[in-house]
Amino acid sequence: MTDSIRTIASNFQVDVRQWQSFFEENGSRRKRLIAGYLHFIEEMASRGLPPIFEGSHLGKLLGTTPVEFGRLTSAPEHHYRSFTIPKRSGDERTILAPTPLLLHCQRWVDAFILRKFPTHSAAHGYVVGRSNITNARVHIGNAQILCLDIANFFESVGVKKITEIFYEAGYPPNVAFLLARLCSYMGHLPQGGASSPQLSNIVMRDFDATMQTFAEKRGLRFSRYVDDIALSGDRVSDQDIQAVEEALEETGLTLNPHKIRFQRGRKKIVTGISIGSGRMLLPRELRRRFRNQAFLALKNLADAVDADPIALERHLGRFAYWKSVEPDNKRVQMVFDRLNELKNILVKRDTSLSDKDGFLS
Repeated sequence: MTDSIRTIASNFQVDVRQWQSFFEENGSRRKRLIAGYLHFIEEMASRGLPPIFEGSHLGKLLGTTPVEFGRLTSAPEHHYRSFTIPKRSGDERTILAPTPLLLHCQRWVDAFILRKFPTHSAAHGYVVGRSNITNARVHIGNAQILCLDIANFFESVGVKKITEIFYEAGYPPNVAFLLARLCSYMGHLPQGGASSPQLSNIVMRDFDATMQTFAEKRGLRFSRYVDDIALSGDRVSDQDIQAVEEALEETGLTLNPHKIRFQRGRKKIVTGISIGSGRMLLPRELRRRFRNQAFLALKNLADAVDADPIALERHLGRFAYWKSVEPDNKRVQMVFDRLNELKNILVKRDTSLSDKDGFLS
């Protein structure tokens, strides 16, 4: 369903003449009203956005019934389930997963509306072709790095700010409010919502531009990966922290005072990537853990019956990530190839077991 929404959205175009014909056929006596509608349609067409006149129109575009749309927009908090995942710090992060219908609506809003907004070049999170790896690469070779963290990032982006985004896009206040309701949870941006990643980058666009200008004036490099901010250069100082605080204040956000790190020397880590050696590496502790886990899996290579296919996929994912960080590491490539061999053995074994009665012959 996601791919179909994206495909349709990428080919979406507003046909103003078709709308004009529709109004002439269905409301020829209300010429002033038609002129207002057509002006609105032309304005949205110039922005590549779908015109949405009112709540009932939005509900039809989303493919929901009036009852379903009413429930989604009146009490969106009832359409999520929550779970936690561990953070690197040892704490837990709460993820809010929308129900299938709300997820479909958020994907539609994301594809047809939010993806039409440009993302700043300094933003590396939730952007196609960018990642924590491209984010870390920005700061390779610099003597000092300042890493900061935004406090309660998603929870601090309120529904008012989300509504303003849709209103500034050109939608009438009632439609902007309903769109914001579909994309919010308990009055803030939900971490786990399909529309939240792009909304977070839109919210931070002015901040990114301000900090990019500041960094260039100071001879520094700036990047942001979701709520992680990094500034690097020959020398970073408390002056740079103050600049970040002031820029965040303009956006209605604050720094986490417990996550301010000045990094010098060979030990420099940015968004989980070690760059102190002048090239990108996985941090030592993570490399050791990945190697040990892969060793346990490969120990059973000769007796694949005892191998866990789900665990094997996890190992392959870890080493695929390691390869993306260190593409020239031949030892990583060798282990990755061995894991793939084990996977092929398991696939053949499972195929043979499923066909023991000759159903595939």
